[in-house]
Amino acid sequence: MSVSNSQSPSMRNSLSRAHLQIGADPRRRRSYRVTAMQSAVTLVISICFSSCSLPSHGAADTNPLKPPVVLHMSDVATKIAVLPQRDHYFLSLGIDFSPDGKRLAVVAEGQNLDIWDWRNKRIEKTLETARGSNNGQASKPIAYSADGSLLVNCDGVGLGDVAVRIWDTGSWRVAKDISDSAPGQCKAALFSLDSQILVRAMWRLAKNVKRCELVAHSRIDWKPLWALQLELSPEAMALSPDGKYLAVGGVYLHVFDDRPMLPQGIPYFQYEPQTVIVRMDDHTVVKTLRGDAMDAIAWNSDGTKIAVQGRLFVEIFNVATGQQLLHERTDRIGHRHVLYTPDGQYLVESDFNGRGRGLGVNIWDPERKALRQHISGDSGDIALSRDGKYLGVASSGRTTIWQFK
Repeated sequence: MSVSNSQSPSMRNSLSRAHLQIGADPRRRRSYRVTAMQSAVTLVISICFSSCSLPSHGAADTNPLKPPVVLHMSDVATKIAVLPQRDHYFLSLGIDFSPDGKRLAVVAEGQNLDIWDWRNKRIEKTLETARGSNNGQASKPIAYSADGSLLVNCDGVGLGDVAVRIWDTGSWRVAKDISDSAPGQCKAALFSLDSQILVRAMWRLAKNVKRCELVAHSRIDWKPLWALQLELSPEAMALSPDGKYLAVGGVYLHVFDDRPMLPQGIPYFQYEPQTVIVRMDDHTVVKTLRGDAMDAIAWNSDGTKIAVQGRLFVEIFNVATGQQLLHERTDRIGHRHVLYTPDGQYLVESDFNGRGRGLGVNIWDPERKALRQHISGDSGDIALSRDGKYLGVASSGRTTIWQFK
């Protein structure tokens, strides 16, 4: 992939995130001049959607809020398994297939992870996450390494400042707890394509510290290899199919000093969603994609495009040129995820609003022009098997497995 140097939310409303913790949400971007007002900024963050300037970086919305034509509704994927949660009302916010597709890791109630032998519909192992970690803070809280030997959990920061917990999948013993005493939260973690490097995205809170810090660790001793600070509040992270580039999506909160104050003496501020492309070998920023979506990101199968979902918009970018190929308005919803199937045939997106009436899961063609199938209901997370044959959907009280035809 050739990447040039030119540069060109839906707010998470899930039950686990809707409390909008003061000083603990990455969208509460503060400048040094508004540090003392951080709590107030948090409380009025919803005002920004109606009162603040929200720039549009795309062309006129294409058929905003109009449902697309549904084609071959029953010919795309078929439900083949249902995995019940212990609590009928619990909605998992994280699932991931093992690389061989035989197991599914599911965030369960009580700060646990269940490892399912999903074909036989039984739980093989229940893992305990770091006590005190904030379930629901991370956009993608669990991920297998490419070789299947490790499973990582990143979800806030737990007791003992544990930001990341890693298990050896052979013994299911804790291989490493990575602690981080700096104020902030772990928002995402993933392994390099060779499974030798772990990268975590930390949302920082301390004064004079950048809003996002990427930290890479060597699998040999789990010591930091490098760190990179970014001027955005991280929401999601995704590795390119060839493993050479890392996409970090989030939002920069621009505070205007020369404009009238908002109610309660809050400075006028503006969201500026962006996706930053980082080259893995030298951890250098090579591209910034600017748009209106900020909640979830995914590379397409050949690494030439990136889809971004959230904050009322869905966008698709050409990575090399930064050109915005799609810019459409969506309904106001909550927690969002987006994935491309490995064969490049489909773009899968999901959401939930915490009230059981989310937009569900939509399976599109790769250009997001034709909706191929709709799966109704709230969806806390989605996952694809590495071979692209299976789709996992975390719903209230259960996780369902769908097989592509």
